[in-house]
Amino acid sequence: MNWQNVSSFRKPTECSVCGKQVKSMSDHMKVHSTDKKYKCTFCDKSFAQSNNLAYHLRKHTGEKPYKCDKCDKQFINEPHLLSHLKLHYDQKVFQCEVCSKLFNHVGNFNKHRRVHCGEKPYACEYCEMRFSNSSNKKAHEKRHRDERTIVCEVCSKRFHDMHHLERHRTVHRKSGKGEN
Repeated sequence: MNWQNVSSFRKPTECSVCGKQVKSMSDHMKVHSTDKKYKCTFCDKSFAQSNNLAYHLRKHTGEKPYKCDKCDKQFINEPHLLSHLKLHYDQKVFQCEVCSKLFNHVGNFNKHRRVHCGEKPYACEYCEMRFSNSSNKKAHEKRHRDERTIVCEVCSKRFHDMHHLERHRTVHRKSGKGEN
């Protein structure tokens, strides 16, 4: 037995500080520590554990080292990949009555249905725009705050989102910079 993975057999318990369900309370409590010696070089966040900093840095650089072997999607951490893999293996029991697309989670099914009915329950707190999902709302609100948290690893230029960073990277490919 691999004892490093023994935490995967434990039942989650609730953190008394933040209410999050966690499998390893001793590891999780480091998040609440005031001794956060791992500092992000792109923003003012700091972390008590190096692995949390490594995960956070991927949000700035856009690095997605976890690749799905069933399709071309990539993810910044293993839990996101494992969650995605369920899409390939789980039985899909929710079917859209408009386009017949199948879903294995009711949440994804309900989110998809908004595409057809035009429902936009998420309102921007800065303007009148509304969105069908919370991630699009959050991305939009970043623009109001001029948050540019995505950083080019070659020249350190900052962007609102990965789309604009990807478009920018062509500048480095043309000039020969940033080649691996």
